[in-house]
Amino acid sequence: MGVELTFAMSTDSSASMRVQSMLLPVDHRYENHWIEEGDHTYLVIRVPEPGVEDFIDEVRACHPSVSHVGHDLVDGLTDFESPRSTG
Repeated sequence: MGVELTFAMSTDSSASMRVQSMLLPVDHRYENHWIEEGDHTYLVIRVPEPGVEDFIDEVRACHPSVSHVGHDLVDGLTDFESPRSTG
């Protein structure tokens, strides 16, 4: 099982750059999708269930504007589909 996490952050901050830097060593292992909507940027990422709480803490620690706004259990870590429309 995996977990699809959604994080929100301010578009007008360095938050997305900091989160992307944090993800660089693991980016190739986890499917992710970035969405910009108005004043917010969203990261939707699938990670393995073990250690998910630590992963959430790491992402939130990247910048004060980063918040964990949702999660869903998913089967496997493939066939990524964003729960949000990119318009």
